[in-house]
Amino acid sequence: MLNSGKFAEFTIDSSESELDHEPIPIENMIHVFEESFDDNLKTYNNVLLIKNVAPNVSYADLTTLLSGCPIVKNVVLSNPNPFRGFVREAYVELNDTNGVENLIQTIQSQKPNEKAGPITVIFYSSPSCPRRILLPPLMNTPENLSEDLEFAIQTVKKMDKKIDENLDFTEEIKDYMVSFFSNSSGDFNDDLYMTKKTLDFLVEYLRHVHFFHFYTVNEYDSIYELEKQFPGQFVRLSNQQSDSQLSFKQELWRAKFVEKMKIFLEPDKADLVKLGAKPFDEAKTRGSSKLGSLVSSKVEDGTSIKYVS
Repeated sequence: MLNSGKFAEFTIDSSESELDHEPIPIENMIHVFEESFDDNLKTYNNVLLIKNVAPNVSYADLTTLLSGCPIVKNVVLSNPNPFRGFVREAYVELNDTNGVENLIQTIQSQKPNEKAGPITVIFYSSPSCPRRILLPPLMNTPENLSEDLEFAIQTVKKMDKKIDENLDFTEEIKDYMVSFFSNSSGDFNDDLYMTKKTLDFLVEYLRHVHFFHFYTVNEYDSIYELEKQFPGQFVRLSNQQSDSQLSFKQELWRAKFVEKMKIFLEPDKADLVKLGAKPFDEAKTRGSSKLGSLVSSKVEDGTSIKYVS
């Protein structure tokens, strides 16, 4: 990933990206703390979404069905959904869109599962210019960058351990950054620049390897599902804007982000009461009192019971 040189110039910092030279139209920008992402933001990149895949359909069954179609590049099968009869969704990445109609017909011609319902196929094509998502200027302060870097390191370690106890990409990043700086002649603040660069690498690693979206603290089944929500590049704003409403929003978003990240990294230390839970004794007492009010009931027709609260 690093040795290929693909990310040598990678950055999400607005002061170093093409943003200094190319103004972005307002319709192609959105703040990360905005709750209502536009539908144009939620798009795949030439992917078929297959809904209602029956539990007995294996990955091998699916790839066998699609093996005769040359435009199929990759196939991903999501985890079963226990709330919908354990049906799954499949994501079929395409390397070309010619012949996609025939592919859809091939999939939809399969016998539907009675419980799951008919197979639904949706084709998503990415917009020519995906909307960029702006991180608030508050994320660009040295203190917050350092805190986020520590969050990213802990997250990578936690996610890597799910794959292999001995896997730790953070060590590879450290070696790479030492090599990167020793071969660089740029004029910048070493400590701050290194913090940003390392953070950006780790965030991209989490995105591409673990399908984990760092800034919303969400894990997805596949890169396609993640890119459905966030296909555009993230941009870290460098200048504080003199807008009191924006300042309040970003401070509130930052506080929520830190809280979510701490809960994710150390769930045992989470304040469950603050999250809406109740102490065991209190919940038990309240449940008993509720049950007591329900005991006052009458039997109707000898079979059904009507509870009076």
